[in-house]
Amino acid sequence: MVVDSLRTHPGAAARLAAHLRTPLFREGYALVLNAALTSAFGLAYWILAARMYSAHSVGVNAALISAMMFVAGVAQLNLMSALLRFIPSAGRRTRRLVLGAYVVSVGSAIVVSLAFVAGVHIWTPGLSQLRSSPAFGASFVVATAAWTVFVLQDNVLTGLRNAVWVPIDNAIHSVAKIVLLLFFAAALPGRGIFASWTLGLALPLLVVNVLVFARLIPRHMQSAGSGADVTRSTILRYIAPDYLGSLFWLASMTLLPVFVLERAGAADYAYFSRA
Repeated sequence: MVVDSLRTHPGAAARLAAHLRTPLFREGYALVLNAALTSAFGLAYWILAARMYSAHSVGVNAALISAMMFVAGVAQLNLMSALLRFIPSAGRRTRRLVLGAYVVSVGSAIVVSLAFVAGVHIWTPGLSQLRSSPAFGASFVVATAAWTVFVLQDNVLTGLRNAVWVPIDNAIHSVAKIVLLLFFAAALPGRGIFASWTLGLALPLLVVNVLVFARLIPRHMQSAGSGADVTRSTILRYIAPDYLGSLFWLASMTLLPVFVLERAGAADYAYFSRA
């Protein structure tokens, strides 16, 4: 119906094209589409997980993912907001800004996640399996660092005025983790959900950052100014006041499930978390 309407009203097609050429609208629609696709793929993912894994496995793995997201959120120091704010005006400093955010966040993620794993038996006994082997603990640390970059890269794309790539980025991850979820159902029934979620990050991280550093950032640096006003002090003044508030929001979304796991157990938490 929309296509027929545009064919019979060419003026409407021209207005729609002009509307979509406006960066504000184009970027906004891309982010709305990303939210819709992520929600749809997420629903499918957890339905499959509930059908193919035990309730206990779903509960433990969902709590592991929530804990990873919480640690990554703490570690990224609200730099996601800084990237949105400063990339548009960073000019020739854009590459340094993005790389600096990645390095700081990944370094912080490694330190915080190591501390989390070291003391997991104290503050989250339900996830003590993280210390069952050095390899599993190390995988949590690597996954947390990878998730930190995954979160930041969407903000990099948006700051570069290329949010149209954000739904593609998240769709790649969504499809990859569903495929891996099916594969690990028999091969890794106890940890397959966490493994699929985290190993599924590899492809979007590679694709998006090759695109960002090989194409989008060089193009942005050519068309922008010097970025002299984007300094370390201005970034710190911007992110510091908002960081505390972001921690409370993050805890309400990702730390609460861990508390429920401790009080109700893994199987009951599986039903609570999916609902």
